[in-house]
Amino acid sequence: MSDVRIALEGRLEQLEASVVFMRQVRALVDKRGVARAALEQVDLCLRTIAATVPATRRFSTSPEVVAAFESAGAEMTQLLRAARRLCRHLDVPLPRTVLEVRAALAPHLPIHLSTTLAGTRTENVGALLIPALLVGAAAVLPAGAPVLLVVALVLLGVSFVHGTKRVVVSATRLRLGPRSWALDDIRRIVIDGPSMVVAIETTHGTTCEVLLPGAIDPLLAALRACRVPVSVQLRAEETS
Repeated sequence: MSDVRIALEGRLEQLEASVVFMRQVRALVDKRGVARAALEQVDLCLRTIAATVPATRRFSTSPEVVAAFESAGAEMTQLLRAARRLCRHLDVPLPRTVLEVRAALAPHLPIHLSTTLAGTRTENVGALLIPALLVGAAAVLPAGAPVLLVVALVLLGVSFVHGTKRVVVSATRLRLGPRSWALDDIRRIVIDGPSMVVAIETTHGTTCEVLLPGAIDPLLAALRACRVPVSVQLRAEETS
């Protein structure tokens, strides 16, 4: 053990342990699996780092001390970036500094669902049918081939965009594609089984419909875990 570490009586080791813990939390934030308790411990780590500063001033030129604080600064920056990415994913306000990470994220945890729904095989075949017909027509009608090919490419792009949908259910918000709602503002959700159209009725008297591709069982489970009133309507009957 170096003379600097001995003189600091374990403070440098505490700082380094705080950096390691923040790195572990950052990995959980990136994987969208972080818990509130971990964020509370991050606040403790930040206080530990701040408390280490006065004790290390007289060793400010020591390579060990410089390296430890550089590592702490880099990890705090990476944690803030990861937290901001997750906040964008949840569609909630971003933290401005690492000191605001817990306050920005904790109210929206846990994240019950974070996935991208993709179309079923039948839906994908249906989406490709018209572009395929246009490509076939372009081969038969050379004069109109450029226009038909452009139209086919546009339809392919549209089908790709609408064939997937980002779905997020946190402790406070529901996100479907680019739109999101506070769970407290949702009066009920009705899902039309055959068409997979989700109708979100809010407490403000508005209704928004969103077409979802693929299987929605994970979404149903996540919404019910958050006690959001949700029902699935099959033809003329409605079942909870």
